Amino acid sequence: MRRALQLVIIAAALGVAVTPFPRELVERLYSRGAYSVIQPRLTGFSNHLPFALFDVTLVAVIIAVLAMWILGIRRMAHGTALTTAANLSISGKTDGLGQYTYTVKNLQPFVSTATDLPTSGALVVTGADSSVIVNAIANGVRLDYSDNTSGVVTKSNSVSWSDFFSNY
Repeated sequence: MRRALQLVIIAAALGVAVTPFPRELVERLYSRGAYSVIQPRLTGFSNHLPFALFDVTLVAVIIAVLAMWILGIRRMAHGTALTTAANLSISGKTDGLGQYTYTVKNLQPFVSTATDLPTSGALVVTGADSSVIVNAIANGVRLDYSDNTSGVVTKSNSVSWSDFFSNY
């Protein structure tokens, strides 16, 4: 019964995903409806903040992906090794940020076992004017900062995994 319900939900989601919405409906409900109510308020709110909301969202997504990854590791059978890697790029243009591009690229897949956080692996997060390389080390993370995208490390900082998740 439960499996059948899951299949019905998946089929319904696929049906909604491939069915085009009528333009008039989108225009009325979203463009002239929800968007016209939300956009001025959100823009007014974000203009008073000393940081870009998109940056906060990007960091939150990265932390959420890492947290889901760690939960997956903890549920694995003891002694099983897990290797993961992912790349993503986000770019666009907004009134507040102007033109922006952020990339997250795996330099070396992250490797961990059922009882441990990653002990090896590296990724680089690059923005317009800076980048940071995140290296998994035996007891935590080494962060190598660059003030520009040349890759020249200008500052390094090693932290435990718990400090990394609570401060970044």
